[in-house]
Amino acid sequence: NSALIRAILPQASDLLKAVAQVLLGQIGYTVKDGDGLRNYSFLKVRDLEANFVLADPPEAKIARSLFVARGYMKNGMPGRAQPYLDRVLEIDEDQPDALMMKVALLKSEGDEKRANWYRRRLGFANENAWYIIDPFANSDSEGFDTAYPPEMGIDPEATYETEWGEIAWQKRPDNNPNDGFVNFADMFEEPEWKASYAWTTVTAPEAGEVELRIGSDDDIKVWVNGIEALTNQIGRAAKPDQDGAHVSLQQGANQILVKVCNREGDWGFYLRFTDESRHPIKGLTYGI
Repeated sequence: NSALIRAILPQASDLLKAVAQVLLGQIGYTVKDGDGLRNYSFLKVRDLEANFVLADPPEAKIARSLFVARGYMKNGMPGRAQPYLDRVLEIDEDQPDALMMKVALLKSEGDEKRANWYRRRLGFANENAWYIIDPFANSDSEGFDTAYPPEMGIDPEATYETEWGEIAWQKRPDNNPNDGFVNFADMFEEPEWKASYAWTTVTAPEAGEVELRIGSDDDIKVWVNGIEALTNQIGRAAKPDQDGAHVSLQQGANQILVKVCNREGDWGFYLRFTDESRHPIKGLTYGI
């Protein structure tokens, strides 16, 4: 035991020095961990190197590699991020942060085909899985708290009169297959201050508790099997997994209704179901 303590103390001392210098305003630091992460070259580094390896579980390798990859992506060096993302996906092929960064990296290189392949692994419900009905009024955000007919119950044959004429449920072409984004704005020359509903079913091989993950532009409400699961009145650009809610899926078909109220500019949403660690639920199918 005393030999082990003597072996650990110098490393612990180095770690404490590193922490102290960082807390005292050091600009950046380098970690050499014996596993290929030689330095964080996107940081301004002073004369500080910490060597401290007692254990290296897969979770630690993932966390380190994601940290380095984010830094490279943020600083405009996606090529240098790639090996770190690949390392993560070798350990966990469905790791959501690595998959999303991989999509962004491939898009930056103009490789939409491979980007879409990685998107599919994230488990988004694609646009062509949904029936859509719009527009409903949303002047001054009135539409968010207005219960329009789809909230009273889904009638796929129904038509409704609005100030823009008669509207009905319809499927729309997916102009960017597999990107996971349900785009309402491309149907209107003036999409501002309108509300839309999207309806689909998700079929689950077994009943269970899952996490609903949503990203939206702008305000959003979601119902699962007629129960309001998520609501957020917010103006923002849509990104995957901005909001989450714990929901129950029954075995077989589950009804999903999404309401998105646009303010200005882009308009739409992302939706998927995951476990608590944001990994996609296997075996789900979307579509009516």
